[in-house]
Amino acid sequence: MINDLETATEVLQEISEATSFVAFDGPDRAEELRDALERIEERASWLGQPFERRKVSERLRQGEHLILMHQEM
Repeated sequence: MINDLETATEVLQEISEATSFVAFDGPDRAEELRDALERIEERASWLGQPFERRKVSERLRQGEHLILMHQEM
């Protein structure tokens, strides 16, 4: 993950310093950035979804988890 962030940062820094897209002079550099960004986006999906504790606590008090634990998949 850190390598992907380093790669993306390096390419973006090269572009900003050159004030042009000279960093993409070869197809390998552009492909390297594209691959790194795809891996970063994939890892972001692993973070899960935020939830409100109050809603979860209410559902636990109502016993909803007892119904769900007996369901078959």
